[in-house]
Amino acid sequence: MVILINDASLNEQIRGLSKTNKTDVLIMADRVEQELNKFEHSVIIKDVSNDSVKLREWNDTLRF
Repeated sequence: MVILINDASLNEQIRGLSKTNKTDVLIMADRVEQELNKFEHSVIIKDVSNDSVKLREWNDTLRF
C-alpha cells in the first residue's frame, strides 16, 4: 500500500526522524505508527510536497 502525503514534517514524524519535543505531536505520531503496523503488508509513505507533477496528481485525486 502506498500513501501519498503533502507534508514533509508529517513524513518525518511518522518515520521517527522528527526532533520535536511537543507532546501532542509525539503522541499522534506514535498512534499513526501503531495503526500503520496493523496492516499485513508493508505501507509505503511518499511525500509529494516537493514534486510538482505528483502534487498536481495528488490534488486532482482529492478533488474527484
